[in-house]
Amino acid sequence: KKISQVAARIQKANIKAKAEPHMKLGVRTTKSLLTLLKSRSLNEVMLASITLEASTRLSSKCCFAFVQARAPVILYTVSKTLNRSLPHLELLQYILLTLTHVSIHNVDGVATDESVDTLVELIQMIRDKDNISVLAIRLLTKIVKSSDFQKQKCKRIDIYKRLKSIHGLLKRGSVRSNSFRETM
Repeated sequence: KKISQVAARIQKANIKAKAEPHMKLGVRTTKSLLTLLKSRSLNEVMLASITLEASTRLSSKCCFAFVQARAPVILYTVSKTLNRSLPHLELLQYILLTLTHVSIHNVDGVATDESVDTLVELIQMIRDKDNISVLAIRLLTKIVKSSDFQKQKCKRIDIYKRLKSIHGLLKRGSVRSNSFRETM
């Protein structure tokens, strides 16, 4: 029964996609990438990022098209312009989720010249926002493990100092949260 319901939903979605080609995932992904390149509106960039997150989560083809379009460079550039306001943090979360989805299929595709620097900077900025900083840390770890070139970037003195500082802050935060739990 459940299988027939799923099959009916898929058939309905296929009919809808043929009737409305502008709603196909690939078309929406392309449109979203163009929006990221051209738009200065936070709302438009947010909607484009939400679309990219969904398309990269649902389609490996969209992930490869994403890399071919050099979209990771665009997302890292956009992420550098963000601050700690709630809308910017939400946008950053969608950006990091999108890059994470793409890294599942092509980790080298999200490892750009600026990825290590940008991710370390973001982790430092959002270190107290657990859900977002964990995404950034996992992505950075995956990128560094995939390439000696990226690993060497972490050995640069400026990056190394920042990572050591982040590690110390996270360690102190962990100790504080554990002692807080013990008092409860």
